[in-house]
Amino acid sequence: MHPTSARLTPPLPGTRLQRQARTGSGFTPSGSRPQVRRLICLLLAALGATVLLAARVDRRASRLLAPYLLWAGYAAALNLALWLTN
Repeated sequence: MHPTSARLTPPLPGTRLQRQARTGSGFTPSGSRPQVRRLICLLLAALGATVLLAARVDRRASRLLAPYLLWAGYAAALNLALWLTN
């Protein structure tokens, strides 16, 4: 077997799932509310910038990304409401 072909093989299917089970989540840092809020704000800013930049290239692409931005904003507001009530 060629040495570079070993690097091109995908990881085992259970490894990511096992890592997520150990860390608590694959997306957010466990137990750190300020980091989660910062991560959500960065996500919304990146989505907003992507929608604006996509509008320069193709308005249809921008319109297709808008519902995702609205949904992420709704999820962030719901997350904030849950955080404030707990």
